[in-house]
Amino acid sequence: MKKWGFLDQPSRLEKWPIKLTDIAIFLCFALGMVVVLAGILVRGYEKFSGDVYNEESIAFGVASGLGLHVGSFLAWLFLRTITPKIQSLEKQGALRSIMVGTGYFILAYFMLIPITLAWKALLDVLQIEYELQATVLLIKNGGTLLELVSMLILGVIIAPISEELVYRGVFYRYFHKRIPEYAAILIPTVLWSFIHQSLYSFVPLIFLGYAITLAYRNTGNIISSITFHILFNAVNFSALFYEMGTQ
Repeated sequence: MKKWGFLDQPSRLEKWPIKLTDIAIFLCFALGMVVVLAGILVRGYEKFSGDVYNEESIAFGVASGLGLHVGSFLAWLFLRTITPKIQSLEKQGALRSIMVGTGYFILAYFMLIPITLAWKALLDVLQIEYELQATVLLIKNGGTLLELVSMLILGVIIAPISEELVYRGVFYRYFHKRIPEYAAILIPTVLWSFIHQSLYSFVPLIFLGYAITLAYRNTGNIISSITFHILFNAVNFSALFYEMGTQ
């Protein structure tokens, strides 16, 4: 059996003719936009509501989250304007990509359950403290209906789109066919897992990121990974709200 045999399947993505300097420009632009937009939205909410900054507030979580994801999306749009446009002739259409993303999600979700349980058990055995993701903690703290709906829209729609465009659509696309494929997938996946700032989710998200990338690689269309990501977040948010409703 070949090592990394699942990566021997042909990719529908061409090598991206982009320079490292373009990636550096993208990162600088993204950082600047995120800082500016997050600052504006948070300060705007403070002025509008009269509340002071509180990291445990859903409202401020939504404001800062919008700054992060809208800023990232604008940086992605900027990158598209300064780099060559190329796409594979074998790229799958939107409907096919949605179907593939859904299929990968179903398979990966059932595999993710034992991985998550095993990782949690290992952390418990090693007596390593961990916390849930910040978004989960914010929702558990409660808020108004408008705040909860806003967080739902942010987490289920906006975040998956911006994160897939950045981590799969930019970082993975840059490494693809420049370095060994397993590393091209692993580097942005580990980075994506790390930015969620949760040891509890770290390993499960690495597995999830690998599966999401394979869906993208299979279709050559970022819609497949966005679909996967949206479904995953939708299921998790539904379970979280159900849990809160039964308490």
